[in-house]
Amino acid sequence: LYSDAWDCSVECEDILRGLIRCVTDRPVIAPFSPSKPTTLITNASDVGIGAVLEQEDCPVICISRLLNAAEKGYSQTQKEASALFWAVRRLHKYLFGLPFTIITDHQALQFLFNPNKSITKSTAAMLQRWSIALAAYNYDIQHRPGKTIPQADFLSHYSRFSEAEQCHFITPAPTVSRKSLHKSTKQYY
Repeated sequence: LYSDAWDCSVECEDILRGLIRCVTDRPVIAPFSPSKPTTLITNASDVGIGAVLEQEDCPVICISRLLNAAEKGYSQTQKEASALFWAVRRLHKYLFGLPFTIITDHQALQFLFNPNKSITKSTAAMLQRWSIALAAYNYDIQHRPGKTIPQADFLSHYSRFSEAEQCHFITPAPTVSRKSLHKSTKQYY
C-alpha cells in the first residue's frame, strides 16, 4: 500500500490472536443462571431509559425504551428512578426472590431506594410508591460514575426505535431435562 511495509512481529500476532480469542471464546450474551451473582445496571437520558442485566460482567438481557411525553417532563432524579423501577418490573421473573445489585450513575437513588432506610415524607408520592414496591425485592444499590457503565448509557440514549418499540437482546434459555430439574430442586424438598 505504501512504500513503508508494515512489519507484523510475533508479539503483534500474539496480541491479535488473544483479541480474537476473547471475542470468540465467550458468548456476547450469556444465559441467565439463578446461582450466579446478578447485577442490574440502569440509566436514563432525555430521550429514553435503558438497563442491562449482567452476571459475572457478561450481559444477559439488554432492554430500553423511549420516554413518553409526560416522562420527558420529569426531573433527572425522577427519570433515573423511573428507569430503575421499570427495569426491575420488566425483569421481575429474573430478579424476584434472588439477591441482586442495582448499579446507577445517579447518586441520589442510593438514598431514595436504599432497602435498609426509610424514605422521607417530603419525597414525591410517585417515588414513595416505587420505593414501597421495590421493598419486595432483595437488592442493594450502588453508585458508579456514568463513564464506568457505558452499556446502559448507550441503551438510554439510543433513540432509533419508535415509542412502541423496545430494544431487547435476550438469549434463549437452555433446555432443562427432567433429571437436571430434579437434581437442582432436590435440595429444597
